[in-house]
Amino acid sequence: MSLRMKVIAVLVPVMALLLTALYLLMSGVISRGFAQIEEQHMQRNVQRVRAALEQEMQAVRASARDWGSWTDLYDWMESGDSGFVERSLRLGAEGLERLGIDLLAVRAHAGGIRFGEQLDPGAEDATIEPDARMRALIDAHPALAAPSKEAGGQVGLLADGGQLLIMAGSPVLDSDEQRASRGSVILVRLLDEDFMARLSDRVGLSLAVSPAGPEGWQGEPARLAVALGRSPSGSLIKALGEERIAGYFLIEGPGGETLALVEVSQDRPIHRQGQLSLRYLLGVFMLAAVAILAALVLLLNNVVLRRILQLSAEVNQISRSSDLRLRTSAEGRDEIGHLGREMNDMLRALEAAAEKERKYIREIDASLKLAASIQSSMLSRDFGDGAGVVDLHAQLIPAKTVGGDFYDFFWLDTHRLAFVIADVSGKGVPAGLFMVKAKSVIKTAASVFSDPGEIVARANDELSAGNDESMFVTALFGVLDTASGELELVNAGHNPPMLIEGPQRSVRELRLEQQVVLGAMDGLPYASTRLHLQPGDRLFIYTDGVNEAMDPDNVEFGYARLVESLSAASGDAAAIDAAVVDAVQAFARGAEQSDDITVMCLAWLRPGSLADGLG
Repeated sequence: MSLRMKVIAVLVPVMALLLTALYLLMSGVISRGFAQIEEQHMQRNVQRVRAALEQEMQAVRASARDWGSWTDLYDWMESGDSGFVERSLRLGAEGLERLGIDLLAVRAHAGGIRFGEQLDPGAEDATIEPDARMRALIDAHPALAAPSKEAGGQVGLLADGGQLLIMAGSPVLDSDEQRASRGSVILVRLLDEDFMARLSDRVGLSLAVSPAGPEGWQGEPARLAVALGRSPSGSLIKALGEERIAGYFLIEGPGGETLALVEVSQDRPIHRQGQLSLRYLLGVFMLAAVAILAALVLLLNNVVLRRILQLSAEVNQISRSSDLRLRTSAEGRDEIGHLGREMNDMLRALEAAAEKERKYIREIDASLKLAASIQSSMLSRDFGDGAGVVDLHAQLIPAKTVGGDFYDFFWLDTHRLAFVIADVSGKGVPAGLFMVKAKSVIKTAASVFSDPGEIVARANDELSAGNDESMFVTALFGVLDTASGELELVNAGHNPPMLIEGPQRSVRELRLEQQVVLGAMDGLPYASTRLHLQPGDRLFIYTDGVNEAMDPDNVEFGYARLVESLSAASGDAAAIDAAVVDAVQAFARGAEQSDDITVMCLAWLRPGSLADGLG
């Protein structure tokens, strides 16, 4: 007679009594527990919807601040150049939809709206000037539509005849924010059916909005609003039956007035799981009782006890040694023997899997090393072709086997030297692949166009096309005329370069116009900044792996230490690069490198051209 049959024959009556008592005790506990879990889950869903709505508001606010800090717009507020409106302000329906807004308006402190454009509600792909309803709404909320310079960008939810909308305003300031505001930029996004559908898809929940009428709500919405007013959390959870559950919260305007009631609903998988758990509870307790009774029987059987202890000791030995070659010695045709055989089968499978994993890791390591070697070979290494006119050196230390930083330099003609340093978002293999593409498109654009701004713009268009992963590149591109010392620089979201001037080695940061990173959006213009170097001047450019390098205490290397190391450095371009890299590594004191470190130093020695060295 098997061990299982002995347990069943002796202890079936005891199991029946035990299961009945346990079921009555645990069913109430489980029901209450699942109800609490369901309510907490729904509370989190309500908070997710609130957070998503807040993110939408902050996105509109951020767009308004970006427009408001545009220097060209600040200048236009004074000049009134009509051509600027058509060149830069008028976006059209496609532009407004791409920004995710329904209205863009520029308002002067005195004189009302100077420019305005909104989606035509009566026609697709068309825009109109702000209608009287929108103008009245803007005038009625000066705190949002005309914020002061001190207040900065403002955003809020408003209601207009049952239509909810987000309005954000930002003062029009120059890029340095030193001069007085000349007006404000107003952006409006309607919370229409399309917006709520997109928000619903984003959070994966069903959403319904009930705007407050002139006299509030009637019926069930009114009762919900009263209950929400008493809720400490500002939300309310309510079951809509066996299949659906809903959470509610109120949307308030800038003045604290109630604008709408939002219902967040979904089906009830947790409730169904709770019901299913109750149905299976009896079966679970039966299995548990069988296990307990089996253990009691084993304790009464000295032979079985010894076998269990022996098996346990062998399993512990395998666990402590982590040696998957060991096996258990359990024998017999009963459950214990079967368990020993199954465990041995599992150990054999784990041993084979571990060997397969080790082989896979070796292959991956080899592939990564090959990728790193190929990537390294793509970087320019010939630093000696300066014809005695320039001294250039660069160095890249990747944080991982494959890095995302890169640099390049090449002659456009006999007296124009192009150079670039860039940092791809992310790390590892994806960043390395995007780095290869970015390096290629920049050099290709430089072979077609001569203006640095046009070169960067074309490269941005190529990187933006098909960029489904939303990767981007910060880059600093420059062209040095070695005959005159004229230097043109284009900064696409990169760290500002450092200029080391004259024999005194005075160091200062070049404040260039910060422009959009490459790959974020196509069709963007890029402008270059011109300056003149003096013989002996050195330009030092770097990626954020330098200034953001951290020591074991999580303290950053920082800008001040960079300036200090550049001021103390002397010698040629290679020596200056080495001094900065040594300073960063000494500061890190062995801490793990979290980002690629790339440096480049370019010194203009004297007027001349590449032909000087060839002749």
